[in-house]
Amino acid sequence: MFCANCGNSIAGVAFCTECGTPAVTATTTAAAAAFAAPNSTDPVPPPPNSTGVAQPWTDAPPAQTAPAQPVLPQAPAPQPEQAFGQALPVMNSQTLYRPQIPGFENRAVGLGDLSIMAKNKQIKPETMLVDANSNLPLQARQLQGVFSDKQYLIALILSIFLGQLGIDRFYTGQIGAGIGKLLTFGGLGIWWLIDIFLYASHSVTDNQGRPLS
Repeated sequence: MFCANCGNSIAGVAFCTECGTPAVTATTTAAAAAFAAPNSTDPVPPPPNSTGVAQPWTDAPPAQTAPAQPVLPQAPAPQPEQAFGQALPVMNSQTLYRPQIPGFENRAVGLGDLSIMAKNKQIKPETMLVDANSNLPLQARQLQGVFSDKQYLIALILSIFLGQLGIDRFYTGQIGAGIGKLLTFGGLGIWWLIDIFLYASHSVTDNQGRPLS
């Protein structure tokens, strides 16, 4: 044990032989100093921040943030032609067809010409056409806008059995004519007979002027 005042050994004595400091006071002072000295294992309080306010005491180590992951460039989404390794076929705005009738086997016409030919009875719903681009065969009734979606045979049957009520005209979309036949009971039977003849001769069109298919 040493004197806290002068550092002289005071082991076994009540007072320091050099400066006279009581040994009890020296011991208490040394113990207090030893207790006040920070231990290497004790947590160190955090320093005050820039405003002078002390940070809250914590024994937990500071949280570590994960390093930011590098942002990799993303590849552009593949286009349809790239996904399949080949370019998509380009549809023609005006498709041409070759009617399989005398004089038109090697002549390509468009939908407008086919509509006129259908109204002039140059082609029928079952007339075969050949796509000028793909050489695929198809019937004229399969082309939208050339013939009506109303069928000739159904219209003829309705005209024969229900023509006096105008059901045949309602079927073809001619609402005014259907109401007229209904109110006059088929024009007293005369209109009914005339319509049967017109349907049988393929002379009736739908409300858009397209021949029945």
